[in-house]
Amino acid sequence: MTIPQKKWLLAAVVLLAAAAGWFFFRQPALPEYSGKPVSYWLKEYCRSGQRMDWDTSRHKEAGAALRQIGTNAVPYLLEEAFDTRPSSGGRKDLYRLLSCLPRSLGLPTFVDPEIMSSEGAEALKEIKPPANQLLPLLEQHLKSTDRLERRTAVYLLGCTGDGAEQAVPWLCAALRRPDYWERVMAAQSLGWIGPNARAAVPALIEVLQAPPTPTARPCSPAPAAAVALGAIGSAAAPALPLVQGLFERETNWNSRGVLAVALCHIDAGQTNAFAHLTNGLATHEPASDRWMAAWELGNIGPNAKAAVPLLLAALDGTNDMLFSQVPGALKKIGIPPKRSCPG
Repeated sequence: MTIPQKKWLLAAVVLLAAAAGWFFFRQPALPEYSGKPVSYWLKEYCRSGQRMDWDTSRHKEAGAALRQIGTNAVPYLLEEAFDTRPSSGGRKDLYRLLSCLPRSLGLPTFVDPEIMSSEGAEALKEIKPPANQLLPLLEQHLKSTDRLERRTAVYLLGCTGDGAEQAVPWLCAALRRPDYWERVMAAQSLGWIGPNARAAVPALIEVLQAPPTPTARPCSPAPAAAVALGAIGSAAAPALPLVQGLFERETNWNSRGVLAVALCHIDAGQTNAFAHLTNGLATHEPASDRWMAAWELGNIGPNAKAAVPLLLAALDGTNDMLFSQVPGALKKIGIPPKRSCPG
């Protein structure tokens, strides 16, 4: 028997075993949309995502289905998000083989559990469950002694919809923990919550004021805290001098661009920060990186209208990477599609 034949035989055996397991150990019925359970739609969300075979239309369809299922999908998605057991090398190879089977066979969708876990967390952002549902389900995870479990819970707090301000005290507590990644994820989640996280401004200021710690990790959560303050907006004005200092000290051009956006969100009159992006759009070297300036100007939104002439001029240039980002940036700024189309 040849090696390819052995692989197909192995796949057939696994399919039979899976079918037998499903028949004898069926789980309670999962919520459905369009006749398919939430598990199917999460797998479709995974398979069409960036970690597998990116397909924009299928990904949007799966995301829309998850939103239709709504809060009924939350317990299942949380279960998947917290299933962080690493897959063995053999298991990864098996799932890779099974995921390559033709979809026309109508077989169950196979997705690596690690991808299911990470995408389960992302899928919760599609639904944005209310705080009165999500927080009770996360409370024990937030109190866990396991660092990975706590990090996941802190990340998921950023998916909160109505009543998101109730998640802020938990996230402020996470900002003060010694675990670097937990602190970064807490800042990220506060940024996702945005203006409703205004009560976190003092805690985020503490992060910016903290002296560097003599640890093996040279990184600081300060940039993540600055981005969160930018997402909170004008209510973060007390932090403006600290974010300005961080911007001035930063030597990496890309990182300065991110901080420039934060400054412009806090205060639309930050001319130096805005000029960093507009100058970069026209003069930064290497020119292949200039698309990042267009991207960040788009992230500023309507307050970046002064950059519209430069962005429109870029559509007439020969920088393909920059050209690809300009229409999206103009759309975020609020420029009608007809104006952003060359010719």
